[in-house]
Amino acid sequence: MMSNIKIPYIDLKMQYLPIHNEIMDAISNCLNNGSFILRGPLQELESKLSDYLGVSHVIGLNSGTDALFLSLKALNIGAGDEVITVSHTFVATISAIVHCGAKPVLVDILEDGNIDVSLIEKNITKNTKAIIPVHMNGKACDMESIMEISRNYGISIIEDAAQAFGGSYGVKKLGSYGVTGCFSLHPMKQLSVPGDGGFVATSDDAIAERIRVLGNHGQQDKNTILEFGYNSRLDSLHAAVALVKLKYLDQYIARRREIARIYCYMLKNCKQVILPKISKNDTVSSFVIKVDDRDKLLSHLNNCGIECFSHWRTPNHLQNGLNLDNFKLNQTEKLSNTVISLPCYPEISNKEVKEVSNEILNYYYP
Repeated sequence: MMSNIKIPYIDLKMQYLPIHNEIMDAISNCLNNGSFILRGPLQELESKLSDYLGVSHVIGLNSGTDALFLSLKALNIGAGDEVITVSHTFVATISAIVHCGAKPVLVDILEDGNIDVSLIEKNITKNTKAIIPVHMNGKACDMESIMEISRNYGISIIEDAAQAFGGSYGVKKLGSYGVTGCFSLHPMKQLSVPGDGGFVATSDDAIAERIRVLGNHGQQDKNTILEFGYNSRLDSLHAAVALVKLKYLDQYIARRREIARIYCYMLKNCKQVILPKISKNDTVSSFVIKVDDRDKLLSHLNNCGIECFSHWRTPNHLQNGLNLDNFKLNQTEKLSNTVISLPCYPEISNKEVKEVSNEILNYYYP
């Protein structure tokens, strides 16, 4: 843990201060109405998220991890099945596959951290039942090519859009291409709640119903249990907070893009730094640079009171406890040795963004 942090990686309390009264009113309404589980705020949030994403159904769940897990379960994916995804992701993407009893098949990534689509078909077998593309750092995967593979092979697509809510590919929102789109409401996300939360988006009526049943103990209604299910419900208090923050989502994303533009402008002539290519549809959930001397620069920034991180410096397939070391993923391993995530959250000031940039410049050009 860093001491004397001058510029934090994220300042969670700062997002709540401007909307504090709205948040407290929403929470008070829940408390006064006794609306806690599967009540009005959740139903309203699900409806508004459906409209925003252009899908028929949104189901609020306990977490983005459960969104992935229950999507796989709803597709009856289990023992003997294979699911193609990447190692360069939070471990939840892979653990959801393993907890279903299926086998994760990990393929390498491109320079932007997203799945290398050219490698997908080479890894398809008769046991392949799904592909999980991960929209890393809010940047869209090549969904046109991925959906073509899906159609050609009859393989389901589950989008891991935990880092990409609000992003687009073509004319559609991310998370609306696959049979399901899986989202997180973790405090670090673009749309967040004060705790864990997540949701699934889908336009498949049968899949939506199955996920609702699975997430509510297998109950179709109070008197009908269809199967053994799970306890995964987004509570009304969190839904009420998300409803307030949803009003500001586009503003939050626009600010993240503005921060990215400042970083790119400030660092454009620093040849030691490889900047991300930001498109107009990216949500910039993280602003990630690549440098050859990652650990030295990271130490310099931390010593200056600037909190930065190197996410997933040990890729999942090299984690000793996961038994995935049969995969050789050169680009994934290369990327894990070079990436630094800089502070990038809507409430950071332009002055602070420039200060971070200047410290990087000072490191390379003292």
